Amino acid sequence: MLRRVALVALVGASAALVVLVVVAAVGGGDSGPAAPPVAGLETHCTGDVCATHPVGWRVHVGDGFLTFDHPLDPDRVLGSVGKVSMQGLVENAGGTWPASPAEAVAAFFVLLGETQDAGIEGEPRVLPDGSVEAAGHLEDLRIWYRLVPRGGSAAVGIEIRAPNRSWQAHAATWTAGLVIGGGS
Repeated sequence: MLRRVALVALVGASAALVVLVVVAAVGGGDSGPAAPPVAGLETHCTGDVCATHPVGWRVHVGDGFLTFDHPLDPDRVLGSVGKVSMQGLVENAGGTWPASPAEAVAAFFVLLGETQDAGIEGEPRVLPDGSVEAAGHLEDLRIWYRLVPRGGSAAVGIEIRAPNRSWQAHAATWTAGLVIGGGS
């Protein structure tokens, strides 16, 4: 049985929310199609945010966000790129602001876990550019997440969901291919 799940990314101060909806259909087991090889890249942008990704994904460009899915399993291989308030993530997960970007990523997974079986694997990894990556699970899906701070509480987040680990190379291409204002 498929269940629709909406993910809400928090934007602005803790009271102000902007909704980025990623719709995921959740089924059973670590199943689903194996990822095809990464064979070529393309780039899509919205405003000053661009994402380079493997060829073959369907990308929908919105005003300040991108959503995407893969035709092999569009209900379970999907993701989004959009603005995120680190303060909103941290405070809505029960933490206090100010907090580090790594704490904001951990809060992202805490919030997912409030209504679903979700969790982070290990500790968030801080990259040399100050962005933070983490992986985990959401119900029976794998989830990869990268948060790129932009100053203060502002950040850009990218999330990729897929039914199994064979999609890791695709997720790594998406997360590494996130460019903000020509340099992040």
